[in-house]
Amino acid sequence: LGDLDALDLAVSALLPMEDLFLALRFAKQHLGARPVFVSRRAQGFADDILIRADKDPDGAGLAVIAEHFGIELKPLDGLEAKAERNLMALCPEADEGSLAIASRLSELGASVVWVSTFTNAATSAATVSLPASSPFERGGTYLNADAIAQEGRKVLSAPGQARSPWIQLRNVARVAKLADGFPATRAEVQELLFTEVPALAGLDRSS
Repeated sequence: LGDLDALDLAVSALLPMEDLFLALRFAKQHLGARPVFVSRRAQGFADDILIRADKDPDGAGLAVIAEHFGIELKPLDGLEAKAERNLMALCPEADEGSLAIASRLSELGASVVWVSTFTNAATSAATVSLPASSPFERGGTYLNADAIAQEGRKVLSAPGQARSPWIQLRNVARVAKLADGFPATRAEVQELLFTEVPALAGLDRSS
């Protein structure tokens, strides 16, 4: 990770709350007051009745967690690539903007740690590329537009060295000797999430 003062963190609004909670907690503990960059799906049509403009599975959950930690969220495609800035990205969308940022940082000699389910131009350009399990291989909790916590269940085993994004974050933190306080299991992460974030404590978790 190098100098933490030169590290930017990016997350995806498609990730479950467990991964987002640990990522933003890591940012709060080690990156200070800097913004966290967010990769999102393109927003779409909304009719204010059934169709939501927010196409991200966990945009609502990310907003609640960011507010809890007092972290400003900025779009990843607005990150300015600089040689003196490094980046760790947890499963960003493989859109043109995200891929261009990874490639540009690499060209400038910056360190890029890219965690991704799929191989793409960013994983090829990254200094370190780590495989992430897919949503079907990890499960997780999402906050829907009606403030109901919905749990996705693991139905497949992840192949090879693919791991949940939060586990890959923990692995990188261990190498940097910053892993103190990381939970050991997703169940422990979930317990921390719902006890430490007051806005989530009383949520309906029956779904």
